[in-house]
Amino acid sequence: MGGLGLAGSPAATELLEQSDCILIIGSTWWPERFVPKDIPIIQLDGVLENIGCKGPVVLGIEGCIAKTLSLLLEGLKDKDNKPWKENIALVREKWLQQMKEEISDTNPITPQRLIKSIEKNIDHDAVITLDVGEHVLWFDKIFQGQGQFILVSGTWRSMGFGLPAALSAKLEFPNRQVVALIGDGGLTMSLGELSTAVDKGLAVKVVVFNNRSLSMEKNRMIMAGLSQIGTNLNNPDFYKVAQACNWEGYRVTDVNELDKTISLAFKSNRPSLVEVEVSAPIPPHTTL
Repeated sequence: MGGLGLAGSPAATELLEQSDCILIIGSTWWPERFVPKDIPIIQLDGVLENIGCKGPVVLGIEGCIAKTLSLLLEGLKDKDNKPWKENIALVREKWLQQMKEEISDTNPITPQRLIKSIEKNIDHDAVITLDVGEHVLWFDKIFQGQGQFILVSGTWRSMGFGLPAALSAKLEFPNRQVVALIGDGGLTMSLGELSTAVDKGLAVKVVVFNNRSLSMEKNRMIMAGLSQIGTNLNNPDFYKVAQACNWEGYRVTDVNELDKTISLAFKSNRPSLVEVEVSAPIPPHTTL
């Protein structure tokens, strides 16, 4: 049903509001403005301190998540709640159609269109590392995974996380595709790791969302009627920097070249960076 929160899907928010009870399994993500306030919550977690850390729960269960879920499933009885299933399918179909209408094959390339290209070309068991920035909101809203493993910079949300996290993931899973999705602001904070990838022989893939700004901060300032001073960036040509570090480097400005270039970079057995010039639309803010 998509994600919850600032860039989450309206479908997830709508269905959560209609629920009788919520079971939180191994998660501490609970965006208060986007979740119902008076529905009973059961929280299952392997860490005692996580239970109730984001709000009151009617029941907290500490234990091994896999074993506890097995016990829960043993105790559940089958129930064919046809109206609820039909409602879920209806809300989901409406959301998917809305997303389809948002994605266009026009220039300048939108972040939504770039996310769809990545989704189409990425391996089903790939590791995706997300740097911090507005591209994460679009990823949360648009990307429909098929088993990929997602790494994010959790509580601290540190810019510059994406590339070093990708190198670590490739060391851990050398036979899996590893793709880092990074904004232009985040990549400038970790450019030195391009050399590290070559030195260690790590064929990671990097996709740079280049809108020449710290767009999350800039868009919030625009919405608040504030000056956007300090949010515009004077970037280098990232693909040339990558080439200078012995990477394969590509730059895309035309949507007609996008899918072909992403596919070429993802299939390469060398470190590959694709710099994509994207627009910086203000993300829609889902609310109850």
